[in-house]
Amino acid sequence: MTLGPSSARVKRIRKLAEKASFRHEQGAFVVEGPRAVEAALRASAELEGVFYSSALADDWAGVLDLAASADVPVDEVEAGALSSILSAESPQGLAAVARMPGPMAEAPLTGGITVVLDEIRDPGNAGTILRSAHAAGVASVVFLPGSVDPYNPKSVRASAGSIFFVECRRPDSKQGLLARALESGYRLVGTSAQAEVNCFDSDLTGRLALVVGNEGSGISVEVASRIGEWVRIPTVGSLESLNVAIATSVLLFEALRQRGGA
Repeated sequence: MTLGPSSARVKRIRKLAEKASFRHEQGAFVVEGPRAVEAALRASAELEGVFYSSALADDWAGVLDLAASADVPVDEVEAGALSSILSAESPQGLAAVARMPGPMAEAPLTGGITVVLDEIRDPGNAGTILRSAHAAGVASVVFLPGSVDPYNPKSVRASAGSIFFVECRRPDSKQGLLARALESGYRLVGTSAQAEVNCFDSDLTGRLALVVGNEGSGISVEVASRIGEWVRIPTVGSLESLNVAIATSVLLFEALRQRGGA
């Protein structure tokens, strides 16, 4: 049976895409596009189902076969009904609904590097940071209160599937998370264009919680008060600062280089 726009399942996809509160109440989120859906399948993520536009079935036959082989339900949706829900400027007529991992906010931090996002609100930046974190071998990315929902469809899409390989934590308290990080032996390192220490001359080895701040206002006063080390990325010319996702990527790969690479 082909699902139409009034189908309960299609309506649920729309609500999951639009409302963060509903996503977290349901413990589910929308995955858009063939690349992200395929990544979810290859990561053995728990998927409720895969949905495709009836006009594009041949285009995504490989992904649909992969879903079927993983015993993931596959549903056809009327042409146009799915595209009207998705956030991409050029929807590709393929989506999935994935289950969120269990709560990780209070669990001890693990791994050498944790990225801490302080009021990062742009979903594209958040997704790009997740992608770079995955490439740099980071175990977890923390979304402090005031940051975008990591399961926002635009964040998921921008992560290019990396959201299925990196832990996304959403603690209730900024101070609580920072205190746990310090108790676990992590150094809190913040980024600032005014910092005296060049990131390429700094020590980014060991247990490191790399804190990056809001796209416009930087790291909040509340968080800045707990940071023990500050670094800057040197730039040539009059440019004041880099995009937060690019800056985070530079720092992560410098940390990876200092640790001897992959």
